[in-house]
Amino acid sequence: MPQTFLAHKKKTGLALAIGALSMMGTSMAHSATDFDVDVNAFYRVSAYGVQNKNIDDTQGNVSNTDTGISHVLRVGLNLKDKETGIALYSSAELAGDRWQGNRRDYGTQVAQFNDTVRSENVRLDYAYLSLPIAEHGKLNIGRQTTSYNNCFLVCEGRRDRVSFLYPVMPTLMGVVNYDRNSDTESFNRLDNGDLIFFGVIGKVNQLDVGFLNFHWMHNYKGDMGSQDGTELHSLSGVHMISTYVGGNVTEDVKVTLGGNYLNNGRVKVAGADGMIFNKRSISGYLRAEADLGQFGVGLQYVAAIDGGLISPGFNTYSSLINSSPDATATPTSMYHMGGSNGLRKADDQLIAAKLDYKATDKVTLTAALGNLNVKRPTGTGTKSDNSMFYDLQASYKPNKTLHVWATVGLLEKNDTGTLKGNPHLYRDGAPAGANLFGSFEDKDVIATSLNAVVKF
Repeated sequence: MPQTFLAHKKKTGLALAIGALSMMGTSMAHSATDFDVDVNAFYRVSAYGVQNKNIDDTQGNVSNTDTGISHVLRVGLNLKDKETGIALYSSAELAGDRWQGNRRDYGTQVAQFNDTVRSENVRLDYAYLSLPIAEHGKLNIGRQTTSYNNCFLVCEGRRDRVSFLYPVMPTLMGVVNYDRNSDTESFNRLDNGDLIFFGVIGKVNQLDVGFLNFHWMHNYKGDMGSQDGTELHSLSGVHMISTYVGGNVTEDVKVTLGGNYLNNGRVKVAGADGMIFNKRSISGYLRAEADLGQFGVGLQYVAAIDGGLISPGFNTYSSLINSSPDATATPTSMYHMGGSNGLRKADDQLIAAKLDYKATDKVTLTAALGNLNVKRPTGTGTKSDNSMFYDLQASYKPNKTLHVWATVGLLEKNDTGTLKGNPHLYRDGAPAGANLFGSFEDKDVIATSLNAVVKF
């Protein structure tokens, strides 16, 4: 172990924990040859700025621009018994917040650098056991990572889950899962957000395919407002199907089609027809992308009809629309298409195109543009408007460890749409992810970022 690790006599609890983890990994690697040991790390830092001139900057200290720096650090430990095949996969998030300077409580003269961070500085990211069942099946138990349907349903999510996976064909995996998305109060089933789903994921005749059928347990039925004081889980009884198929139509061109279907929700919101998916809602995408050597092109159509569901992490080709994974939110993401939760006549539609230019084997430049149509119900009918978006990105990836990229994007004003803040754009007193900025009916929205990720 390097001597510099022990250079200081005083260590924080975090440093001691990392030291113990390192020593344990080193010791096990040398003395327990029956185990495979992997210690890994992920760090991302983002400097960003956003401007929304729709904000009234004449009131107090409210500004129509915001700049910030945020970061996230995760350290993982994976263990696998070579003889039994039993494995433990785990990751801890040691930091995940927006930089706020040296916050200090001058009343006690004690430094409190973490006094107002947006999230806990040390928390479980994921941890689960993987147990071999029969010859090829696996049973995974614990908090697991998940992405599905090309990030259209979920993107880098975390789920408390029991999953059984078994190959039904050499290239096709059968899946049966139990998830618990919520359980905050003992002896109160109204807050239980548990569900089961089953399906298949893999390849059939060189096509990428996935079909999952979801059902949330019937833990509550009625009006959302009739249980004041109880944190109920609103997806009670919801039925969902999420599916996709994709593959190469020529050697260089790949086409993918996918969608989500939801209905049968038992929880209702007064005055919001269909809200919480108690009526049918659909969403889908059709994407074609081609690799033409030094150039790459992409074209896609994306839609959410009657409040159809689209993950915030789905890549829309715009740095301001979705494109913000669950576990590592994007600070420039300003509008969430497909986030109306089943509201009837609430539609989002997007047509987008992009062009990639591989300047070198390490540098890629991307330009994208598209049109976003937003329709929402009103008291007398519906209202809709269109917004163009324009996006430029530059990416530098010199090796498998480092990735640096910059983005600048513009989303034109829209009479109907409402901006939705992300965890980086937080104001005291507002819940994370709240609508911080309201409408953008008068002015365009601009956002830019400079980002770096290191993976070991």
